[in-house]
Amino acid sequence: MGRQERLRLVLDQDDPGEISRLLTYYDYLNRERVRRVSDIRRRLQALRQTQKALEQEQARLAALEQAQRERKRALEAEQLTRRRLVAKLAAEIEGQGARLTRLQRNEQQLQLLLRNLQDALADIPAETVQQTPFPKMRGKLPWPVKGVIRKAFGDPKIGQLRWDGVMIAAPEGREVRAVHAGRVAFADWLRGFGLLLIVDHGDGYMTLYGHNQSLFKEPGDWVQKGETIATVGDTGGRRETGIYFAIRRNGKPVDPLRWCRRVRRGKVG
Repeated sequence: MGRQERLRLVLDQDDPGEISRLLTYYDYLNRERVRRVSDIRRRLQALRQTQKALEQEQARLAALEQAQRERKRALEAEQLTRRRLVAKLAAEIEGQGARLTRLQRNEQQLQLLLRNLQDALADIPAETVQQTPFPKMRGKLPWPVKGVIRKAFGDPKIGQLRWDGVMIAAPEGREVRAVHAGRVAFADWLRGFGLLLIVDHGDGYMTLYGHNQSLFKEPGDWVQKGETIATVGDTGGRRETGIYFAIRRNGKPVDPLRWCRRVRRGKVG
């Protein structure tokens, strides 16, 4: 009840006692209304706060759910990556095993070839093979080609296998020259070495030139120091052009870096 209603109520009454009673009743109702309005306002405020808290909790739960979904996707992607990595590693291990077996067969084939060549050349007198004994050329031999050493003697190859010569990177078609006088013992394709040329220098020494593009000599030909015998290539499965150069003494590999001239910053020739 407003002030207008209270005034109307007083004016409509003739009995002062009734007026007093009505005013007392009116004050009671008014206080009760104020109390209820205040209570309703408190409840509404509490409801608004509760609603706000619920909205915040819903937002937190939604963010948590989104984070969990993202985490799940990340875990699934990580698991997929790991499975692919494991499969890749397994394939690489299998491939390396096959490559190791292939390289071992190639090494065995080369060793057999060298033994056969040694037997076939054993009856050739050393003095007819060269004028200067090969052993006296230690540290003085020229390099067969100008290039950069990619693999040095003793470097890991695969598994327990190590390089038994050097791999010299050089442009395709560059001339390959004999490092010393001798007789061509082999000039043909050999698995794993491509076009391979082997020169016998007597006293059990041989030099090997592999992965050539072309061979200019045939077995039995005599060559002089510095004479062109082949050109650089990538035969035998090489990804980079260059030549494999090795020195054998009685069939056993020796380090070319100890026999040829000094290497400068990996460059030779």
